[in-house]
Formats: sequence, structure tokens, C-alpha cells
Amino acid sequence: MRTELIRARIIEPYYRKEIKVEDTVLEFGCGSGVFARYLADKIGFKILFYDIKQYKTKEKLESSIPKVDIIMLNGVLHHIEDDNEIKELVLKLKPYAKKKILICEEKPTLRGYIFDHLMNLKYSGLKIPLNFKNKEDWIKILGEFEYINVKTCWWYPFKHFIMIIR
Repeated sequence: MRTELIRARIIEPYYRKEIKVEDTVLEFGCGSGVFARYLADKIGFKILFYDIKQYKTKEKLESSIPKVDIIMLNGVLHHIEDDNEIKELVLKLKPYAKKKILICEEKPTLRGYIFDHLMNLKYSGLKIPLNFKNKEDWIKILGEFEYINVKTCWWYPFKHFIMIIR
């Protein structure tokens, strides 16, 4: 089973509280889209996909992102090395989310770092993340947000949390 699908199953009960059936959701940095497709099937919302590669090749984000109810970034931000670039991206996306931005990230753990490093070797062109951050680091970059600690199984290599920016 793919790690994106396992993560989607773990995150689903948390996102189910935040996303309604009538919402249109954009997953920014969707990759294969497995994560968002699973959630959209389970919760019933309309999903749009936007891969990070599109962002890197477009001159203006404004011309390529539609206004939606919610924007999700799932395991994306730790692939961006520059904290200022992370802040700039979230600030650029905020006007396109009518309700909120949901960000699911990994806590910095040795097991998660090693596993993520190995998984990223198979994706050409994707930077190996060297910048997992804890809650305090994210507050310095993004300011205040709601924080939800995600419970995972003992065998799952990552420890997730969700940030909600309204």
C-alpha cells in the first residue's frame, strides 16, 4: 500500500471535521493525487489538483489558481528549503481559500526523516527534505494557527500534525 494512501486514512477523521460535502477543495502539491482522491471519495467534496511543478513553472500564481473553499497542502512544505519561500507561498495562496488552508506536515523524527529520504530517492527532481519543523518553528514562519496533533499507529514511520489557517 502506498504511503500517501496510509496517510490519507490516518488524516481522514481530522479532515472530515474541517471539510464539508459542498466544499470545493484544491490540493496544492498533489503529486499523484492519491491522498486527495481518497479523501474526496470518502468525504464527498469536489477536488481540484495543482502540482508543485506547475507552481515552479508559472510566472503568476494568480492566473492559474481558482478561488476555492479550502486549500490543502499535504506533506509539501517540508520539501521547500527556504523558510521565506514557505511563508511567501502560504501568503500567496491565502486569498484563494475562502474558508481556510489545511496543512498536514510531519514532525521531525529520525525514523520519519530516514523513511522520507529513502522514498524521495525514487522521485526525480524532488528535493530531499532537510527541514522538518516542530510547532514553534512553524509559528515563526506562518504566525498563529490552529494545531492538531494526529495519532498514528506504532508501526507507521511518520508523526503528523495539522495546521489550520483561517
